[in-house]
Amino acid sequence: MMLETLLLMASALPTQDFKPDDVRAVAVAIADEIDDDPREAATLLETAYEESRFKPNAIGDHGAAFGVYQLHRVPMYVGFDLHLATPIARDRLRSSAELCPGAPLAPYIGGCHNKTARRVSAHRLAIVERLVRRASDSPKSSLHERLFSHALAAVLGGQGGRLPSRSRYPFARLRLEGRDERRQGSPS
Repeated sequence: MMLETLLLMASALPTQDFKPDDVRAVAVAIADEIDDDPREAATLLETAYEESRFKPNAIGDHGAAFGVYQLHRVPMYVGFDLHLATPIARDRLRSSAELCPGAPLAPYIGGCHNKTARRVSAHRLAIVERLVRRASDSPKSSLHERLFSHALAAVLGGQGGRLPSRSRYPFARLRLEGRDERRQGSPS
């Protein structure tokens, strides 16, 4: 259930400039780690999105941060392994919230007293709240249920990965069109 919720949240991120396979891998790792707190799961998802756009091998901060969560003070292989990095990111985000209740993500981003980190924290938390609201709004019509099922099947690698037009259907924002053709080596 958490995996479905996370994939629905991913479809509501501000932009879709990431690979569906990368977001699926991150969603699976988060779902394995967190099974009952959509807000914490959304915070991890948003952190992975903002820090790396879900790129599993991202290196940042002049070579000091690794993986989707851009973890500092960990070996590179830990940052690149989602199942090792996700619990570390979760624990660091929890510590961050305890250190700075007024801007819970600021210590993770750059420091509780850093104005930019506080502003970014507020921005990310607003997105987290939107993701949680989106996930809690269950599909109300059979059309929405069919679109969600189709999008979920496509993201999870099911058959029929083509989605309806992105501009017309809200669940079709994962940019999966042409994914099967690229796998088979056909021109897009």
